[in-house]
Amino acid sequence: MKYMVLIALLAATICVPAFGKGQKDDFQAAKIVQVEKLQTPDDPNVNAPNSAPLDPGISLYNVSVQVGDTVYTCRLKSYDPNDSEWIAGNQVQARVAKRVLYLKRSTGEVEEARIVGKKKADTQ
Repeated sequence: MKYMVLIALLAATICVPAFGKGQKDDFQAAKIVQVEKLQTPDDPNVNAPNSAPLDPGISLYNVSVQVGDTVYTCRLKSYDPNDSEWIAGNQVQARVAKRVLYLKRSTGEVEEARIVGKKKADTQ
């Protein structure tokens, strides 16, 4: 019985740091390159096929964000039509997933934006 407790304690000691590393905040510095407000939420080029129509109070944007040497264009929804957080030239914290770009607001709140395109950043 003592050995089982000792083994369990040892396993917990080894596993906790390994799992904790995966939970780490892996946001990185990024820069908003371009912001394009999309005019009509009913436009078939704006909404994904078979998606529900948007609420009238939501504004849609294509936001191009440079993370490292890649520029991701993503679709961002905002309830505030004068949202000053997403302006070209602003520095943000970003995390890239397979099809989603997570953008951290200055308040610490995280926004999910669907990636609709990506390209190599221009080197100047």
